Amino acid sequence: MKRFLYLTLIPIGLFAQIPDTVISNTTYKLPCIISRFEDTRVLVDEKNGFMIVNLAPNITQIWLTGKGIVYTKSDGYVARPRDLNQFLKEREKRAKKERSHKQKSIFDRWNRTVKIDPDSGKTEEIIPRPAKSQIPHASIGIQVSPLNFYTITSIYTDGEDWEEDLMYHGDASVGSDFSWRITKQLSIIGEIWHAQAKDYQRYKRFYQYSSSDDESRTGYKRTIDLSIWRVAGSLKWSLFAPRPKRVSPFLLAGLGKQFASYDYKYEDLYEESSSSSYTTKTNDDEFTEDMNSPFFWYAGYGAEYFFSDVFSVFTQVRYTHHRIQATHRYELKNTTTGYLRTTETKIDRSETRQNIALGLNFYF
Repeated sequence: MKRFLYLTLIPIGLFAQIPDTVISNTTYKLPCIISRFEDTRVLVDEKNGFMIVNLAPNITQIWLTGKGIVYTKSDGYVARPRDLNQFLKEREKRAKKERSHKQKSIFDRWNRTVKIDPDSGKTEEIIPRPAKSQIPHASIGIQVSPLNFYTITSIYTDGEDWEEDLMYHGDASVGSDFSWRITKQLSIIGEIWHAQAKDYQRYKRFYQYSSSDDESRTGYKRTIDLSIWRVAGSLKWSLFAPRPKRVSPFLLAGLGKQFASYDYKYEDLYEESSSSSYTTKTNDDEFTEDMNSPFFWYAGYGAEYFFSDVFSVFTQVRYTHHRIQATHRYELKNTTTGYLRTTETKIDRSETRQNIALGLNFYF
């Protein structure tokens, strides 16, 4: 029956655990490690130190690990001492290699343990390395970003001076993506996101003067509806090749275009007739859509955990740089005299925003 030495034991010499044996006429067995064969003697290492053993007249048998019986008193050596010494050299090299491997196995990142067959010197894995990644190349995913900011800008102007009022809406957005792994660590991703920002306000005021029967009623109803669609393409670099039951950190970078649809409605609840001859006209809806339809590029990082070959969860942080360009137009007209004055206000600025997303990926 073969005996095995496990490398997870305390580091000791390989053949100190499985010694050679020299047997004498008195059937005394000397466990040792034979270091050299000569015609009339052998050199051995045993627990008390180095010693020389003469073959005649008392040695009846020598057993050599990896070879078996190599000497008997009646027949002598089964092979030339020179050949046996060559075997000893090879065995010692093998022992040094296995001792070195044993030290490395303690720190092996895959926790691999090996055992050694002392007769053949071969090693066998007890706990094999994890199998190579079998994760498919394609995936579809769903992402949710809890907070995204969109800009609704109002321009107040009298035709000469103007002021800007920014209103940022923070709303959740939902996205879907498709990815394809080009290599073990590099993927190309296409994605589409959608978010909806809505605001509704209804205001009423009633006032009655105490000194008369006169009363005043004012009120309005305002509805803002901003719909955002965003398409983008990116590259994702995983720091480690994805494997089931492991976390894979990644970096990503990409660019895209955002599209906005804006609808603003305002209604006086107590509309009164106006005798003013001036009318105004603006492009508020078009202006707000342009403000929220920029080109952008982004960079980010995240981590993905693979439950299996086909399912993973991930989180990521992105820093998105927008280039916003829009033009607001204001027109003031006197319907009586025909007087007309127009003003254009141009917006051209850059913004960087951060968002966090959580998602699921399904590989196929």
